[in-house]
Amino acid sequence: MGRMSKCIISKTLIIVVCLGLTVSQGMAVEDPSVQVKNGMDMVLQLLKEYPGDMQVRRGEIRNVVDKDFDFTEMAKRALGPRWKTVSPEKQQEFTRDFSQLIFNVYIRKMEKYANEKIKIEINFSRNKMEGEFAVVETFVAGNLSGKIAVDYYLTRKNGNWKVYDVMIEGIDLALNYRSQFDLILSTGSFDDLLQQLKTKNAQSW
Repeated sequence: MGRMSKCIISKTLIIVVCLGLTVSQGMAVEDPSVQVKNGMDMVLQLLKEYPGDMQVRRGEIRNVVDKDFDFTEMAKRALGPRWKTVSPEKQQEFTRDFSQLIFNVYIRKMEKYANEKIKIEINFSRNKMEGEFAVVETFVAGNLSGKIAVDYYLTRKNGNWKVYDVMIEGIDLALNYRSQFDLILSTGSFDDLLQQLKTKNAQSW
């Protein structure tokens, strides 16, 4: 996994509280900005609730992530046209490994800043919603780190908003990984890519 950019990893603490976009009591949230804010609050709460139990904390946060992130759509964007060239079984395996990669990078960086005072801002004036798609612009700032812009791209499925991409300081997360995966696949097989993902994920726990 040496070719995977350290740049996006170093900035992924910015996902900070972004992956948990929870819906209270299973009810759909009409305003995607509200759903983003709910998710931020939920992850911050979990960090404080399990300060010394890493395994339980990560499990709880992952549960929130899986409910509200559309990792299949993100995996499609990250793999690009090659998505249609692999079997459904390989698509599922890639989605599973890719989602774990995203989560591992996120949780590892986030836990380092668990004791930092974090300020969350949502740029309501610049948020966009057109039909079944929405963009929610936010800023994350810690008392020890700088202010970072994070944009969430959501689509509405079955009445609920799902995040299918994240842009961090102008860097599209899914497309950034696509360029890295294209490089790996230019000299190796799809199984080679899967193995690199598995190796990287195993090193993160």
